[in-house]
Amino acid sequence: MHYAHEGRSAYAGCQGRRMGGHYGHGRFGQPNATGVPVNIRETDEQYELHVLAPARNKSDFQISVENRVLIIAYQEPTRNEEPKDYWVRNEFRRRSFERRFELNEGIDSDNITAQYNDGVLVVTLPKLPGFVAPKQEISVA
Repeated sequence: MHYAHEGRSAYAGCQGRRMGGHYGHGRFGQPNATGVPVNIRETDEQYELHVLAPARNKSDFQISVENRVLIIAYQEPTRNEEPKDYWVRNEFRRRSFERRFELNEGIDSDNITAQYNDGVLVVTLPKLPGFVAPKQEISVA
């Protein structure tokens, strides 16, 4: 599977290889420019993207596929309420983010699922049965 094309090749599956082949990096090849870490696991049947995103509401995530690109986004909701108490120090930061992963032809994009538990968003990308990503040998000069 190539993960989403976020910048550079890595392993078979996600950009870096595309899900099914690549591993997700920050835009234009910058490693994780969003500051939101993603671990990617591959099994015989699927890829799993584990997005570390604590203290969020699952309803604030937007997950979509457009032109074989998986988009995982979180928009920090605006708060219009006037606080009754003020923090003396506030180091917690929950920022909006977006991560993109290019999917190869071996991903069943119609059956992608997601779950959010204990601060980790897990996006499951099932593989199509029988798909074998093409392999290319590169010689070192």
